[in-house]
Amino acid sequence: MDRSIKAAAVLTLAMVATANAQVSTKSAPASKSASATPGRYVEFPVDSVEIEQLRVTTRGTRLPGGFSSRDNCPQTSMHSTDLFNGGTFTLQGGFAQGEVAAVSYTLQASRFPLKITGAEFLIGQQNASVTTTTQWSVLIWDGLPGTGQLVAEFSSDGSILPHVVMAPGTRATNVNVQVDPSDPEQVFVFGTHPSALNTFSVGFRIDRHNNQTQNPCTVAPPATQNAFPATDNSVVGCGTGYGQLQQPAHNWLYGLNCGGLGCPPNGGWARFSSLSPDTVLGGGFCLTGCRPRGDWVIRATWDPVNCPGVPGACCIAATNACLLFDIDTCNAVGGQWMGANTNCADNNGNGRADFCEPPNPCPPCPADFNRSGGTPDDADVAAYFDAWNNGDPCADANLSGGTPDDADVAAFFDLWNAGGC
Repeated sequence: MDRSIKAAAVLTLAMVATANAQVSTKSAPASKSASATPGRYVEFPVDSVEIEQLRVTTRGTRLPGGFSSRDNCPQTSMHSTDLFNGGTFTLQGGFAQGEVAAVSYTLQASRFPLKITGAEFLIGQQNASVTTTTQWSVLIWDGLPGTGQLVAEFSSDGSILPHVVMAPGTRATNVNVQVDPSDPEQVFVFGTHPSALNTFSVGFRIDRHNNQTQNPCTVAPPATQNAFPATDNSVVGCGTGYGQLQQPAHNWLYGLNCGGLGCPPNGGWARFSSLSPDTVLGGGFCLTGCRPRGDWVIRATWDPVNCPGVPGACCIAATNACLLFDIDTCNAVGGQWMGANTNCADNNGNGRADFCEPPNPCPPCPADFNRSGGTPDDADVAAYFDAWNNGDPCADANLSGGTPDDADVAAFFDLWNAGGC
């Protein structure tokens, strides 16, 4: 079932350029080493980073510092340490163009549907001898990376969305992509994809390196001429530092197909937990693996359509009662939650709360499904999907008859995106 909404939203890009960074002296202990792809994967630790911020819109307008206002109950998900304003991190050298760094987040079912409001990733370079330009994309899935439903993809073009450009030296850029909350087309995730229920994923792809000189399966992109994504570990060295990887099953790598000895074998998607770590053998021999020692420095911001902790009308069918509960409490008592900040008023005086009256007749304007009036909003989306999931005939938005289906969802969002009926 395809419940995705094509994301053509206006974005905000915050690029955080680092300057005057110092290179860590940490290095792997001297040992004999071997790798399936010699020189392909090398970790570059960086610390003492000073951050400068640059914020622009996708229309090319420079704005003051700070971020756009967000909706009713903003939430943040990340697996890494918060390094978006500086700290010690490790660049994953050898990461090739076409590869993807991704993370997945599993939430409580009551948080869905939700609206993605932003995504951030950290990319950097160590001792670069030239100015680097990196072309990139941000990807968002309902479900897991690769097997889930891709609901949004935003790519730099050097004009509307700028590429990442860094002067020579050791630097990093925090790229923050925000969906403009005033745009009528928002990025919704419903958490219903069979690849992983109640889960969404965010990925960062390098579309084109500054200078990828040879086949990256055998020769890594030159470390002094390219930028690489960051993980949050500060320890490197053969067989050490893996304790800093907090979420090995929820960090992902899409690797190029470099054959059976590649990372991952034969390419494609792999969790960090399935990537080979270093193996220390006798005689000081180190068999080099390709599992990163930290979590990707990626962060997602989102707003649930039904805000947790915000009260609203809870309709108890067994007693025809209406009580003001938040969504979790309402679900616990077997009620139907009517949305944040709805009330139990009985304006027509029939002895039953208006929000708890059965939808008969159906809303005259399906886009304003909760009949609140005004421009259709997220509360209408929540009310519609409550009805749709329960097979309510009023969710038959395309008037085809029968049980509401995916075509009705598409018809509803056509009206909703148009701002009404």
